[in-house]
Amino acid sequence: ARELLDRLNRLIKLAQAQASGMNMSFLFDAERRLFSIGYNVQECRLDGSYYDFLASEARLASYVAIARSDVPNEHWFTLGRPFSVLDGRTTLLSWNGTMFEYLMPLLLKRVFSGSLLETAYKAAVARHINYGKARGIPWGISEAAFSALDNNKVYQYQAFGVPGLGLKRGLEQDLVVAPYASMLALPIAPQKAVANLKALESIGMLGRFGFFDSIDYTRQRRPEGERGVIIYATMAHHQGMSLVAINNFLNNNLMQQRFHRDLRVKAAEPLLYERVPTKPQMSRIPPGYEATPKLAPLIQAPVSGRFLTPHTAIPRTQLLSNGALHVMVTNAGGSYCRYHETDITRWRSDTTRDNWG
Repeated sequence: ARELLDRLNRLIKLAQAQASGMNMSFLFDAERRLFSIGYNVQECRLDGSYYDFLASEARLASYVAIARSDVPNEHWFTLGRPFSVLDGRTTLLSWNGTMFEYLMPLLLKRVFSGSLLETAYKAAVARHINYGKARGIPWGISEAAFSALDNNKVYQYQAFGVPGLGLKRGLEQDLVVAPYASMLALPIAPQKAVANLKALESIGMLGRFGFFDSIDYTRQRRPEGERGVIIYATMAHHQGMSLVAINNFLNNNLMQQRFHRDLRVKAAEPLLYERVPTKPQMSRIPPGYEATPKLAPLIQAPVSGRFLTPHTAIPRTQLLSNGALHVMVTNAGGSYCRYHETDITRWRSDTTRDNWG
């Protein structure tokens, strides 16, 4: 036990040293009063895109930067606050409409009764629940892995959200549910979150290391098969957020208490008291955002072609590769084989004779 305590104390000191040595102001555009998405090291300049919405995971970084006096308080009030009416509620909108944007900062930041952010949390969770019911699936959409694979058979990853809640166009085209989104919703709708997690468990989403990352309802296993493709992957940051959310739920928001013990964090708390404006500026939701996404089968028939003659104006080719070994063959019999940068067979580009390989 003594060794464990010593190790934890060393980790605490290391984390404190790293945090105190970090200055976020180099990512801040003083003219726009916004944080840039990133910094281009090669060109020595800020990227041209900015975190400009209050309903964003980046507001946790904004809050910390203000508390540390890295950036002025005015930055907080520069963040966009677009509103709309969804399901009869005045709702603060985000860019992607994800649970992550709304609820991730809640892992550390307190929520004050009647505040703008409390209203936003409740409206976002309610919208996700209603959207899931309307689609006949479990609710909770966020950025996650989905069923597309790259050349190395690695799942691809992107932000998915609820249309209408997010201003980004095309959100209705995808339908990917992530269990960690339900974990984040525990402080807002605990009973519904637990029921949703049980529903996800019942369809095979719970594995040895916790819930799998997501289930992709945009695709299905067979043209007339069971809906949804489970993404058999676990991501450390999603599991970490889930564990913190569970810890907060079971232990009276312990991580929030620890975060707000810092006097600088506590001094910035008035920013969190902001109320919903009496007459908020409303954003128009584009028509058709409720459209049901088209389900595409996971396995589709490959595109094929037959060539019955070698005498074509240009060679017709078939290419095969696993990322290391590359093979090409033409309808005239020309071909080559290459492993990385090494030619296994000799070949020369000759569209007239096409006799190499």
